[in-house]
Amino acid sequence: MAKIKRLTFFDKFALKKNKLFSLDTDEYLFLPFDFLHQVLPLKFKFMPESYISTENDIINGLISVSKIHGNSSRVALLQLCFSENDYSTGQQLIEYIIAEFASKGATSFIVKIDENSSDLLNLFSSACGFRQCSFERLWEINRNNLSNDSEIFIRPFKNNDAEKIAQLFNDKIITHFKPSLKRDKKEFEDVLLQGLTHKQIFKYIAENNQNSEIEAFITISTSDNYNYSAEIIFPDYFEPDYSAVFSFINRVISRRTKNFKLYTKTLGYLNNNDKFENYLRENSHTAVNTKLVLTKDFYREIKEPSAIEKLVMLNRISTPTST
Repeated sequence: MAKIKRLTFFDKFALKKNKLFSLDTDEYLFLPFDFLHQVLPLKFKFMPESYISTENDIINGLISVSKIHGNSSRVALLQLCFSENDYSTGQQLIEYIIAEFASKGATSFIVKIDENSSDLLNLFSSACGFRQCSFERLWEINRNNLSNDSEIFIRPFKNNDAEKIAQLFNDKIITHFKPSLKRDKKEFEDVLLQGLTHKQIFKYIAENNQNSEIEAFITISTSDNYNYSAEIIFPDYFEPDYSAVFSFINRVISRRTKNFKLYTKTLGYLNNNDKFENYLRENSHTAVNTKLVLTKDFYREIKEPSAIEKLVMLNRISTPTST
């Protein structure tokens, strides 16, 4: 019978021998803090965690998850590995994670899978109860098409900008996706222990220097100082200067390294996504892949007040009579 447990340093060598997994075990192990990290309450977790399925001491499946930064009730499923056609192991891992983290307070789970992975889509949606929300599309930016001229005013992000950014983002979400995909202001704030993670993140605000209106929120991130990803949130109340924003991003990264690739994502659940994608196509930037966004949410039941309820009046309790 298969057993599921947290991945530890002692499983590292078994992983290397298993053809299911890459030889770079750092992709799944987050030493040296993973031992201490596992005892933290969900709201204090700041790194991914991995779990393995074993049978007769052989690893036959792995899943990696992470709490969403700034949101202790939402968990992202990052990686899922199992033998070809062994969907029962995949289902067991998913259901274990949902049960494990729901018991710690998680009420929402999110996963992104390749649009061509119909079997995985069926596993998550039919077998595990996830629903498909929308898509996210990754684009490679053609840096040769970026100019060095930019008249837009851009400053570093501050944590007291987070509430405005959260409101800007949530206002742009298509209405029926909001319950599953809206973000809290804490999700935009800087990570307190960012130095302990594998990713470098830089945030900026494009601002109108006359009325201080936010014209864009820019997040630049990298894990290897070669592949850079830029997530950009544009408001709806004016026509964005996409070229100026990408020129700024290109200059910022060029100060760190001359040899790099730049990517951005478009989010299909935002109501001005078509404008952004049209700009990218018209300027010869390339769509690399599309991932489907699936969520599973648990909603807390709100108890409705009874038709007959007790009222406290002065020093006595009375029950209203029907009329």
